[in-house]
Amino acid sequence: EHKYYQGDYSFFQNIVGIPLDYLMVQSLLLATDFPHFENNFQLTTEDGKLQFISPLRKQNNSDLSIMQSIQIGDKGVIEENDMTELKTMRDINVKYDNYVLSENVRFFSKMLIEMETDETILQAEIKNVKVNRPGPTGIKIPENFEEIIFEK
Repeated sequence: EHKYYQGDYSFFQNIVGIPLDYLMVQSLLLATDFPHFENNFQLTTEDGKLQFISPLRKQNNSDLSIMQSIQIGDKGVIEENDMTELKTMRDINVKYDNYVLSENVRFFSKMLIEMETDETILQAEIKNVKVNRPGPTGIKIPENFEEIIFEK
């Protein structure tokens, strides 16, 4: 498909109904933990997989609170990140799959985002993963591409 999105991350907020900020969106897209939340996980194992669980995680310098469970796979990468925003009880479950090794960095090539409250599923597949390599990143969007516009 020849489509693109141009804008800020507020469309994520509209889709999921949770006040996501830049660091949260970045962490979800990179399969990492939120760096600006309390680190108060309890460690357990389920089906031989390590689980980081927190019934109440507060964002630093904010009143945003989430309940969160992160599942770590065999190779030490996040396979699943399930969180519920506690004010609205809106749930987001992100699954990462098909990790590939690129420049000694493991990166997922498939991502599935499920929002139970809206019965919404977003699927993404990343192809040709490269890390720390210059790419063809022109600043002009080709004319044959169509802009994606998210409506409320």
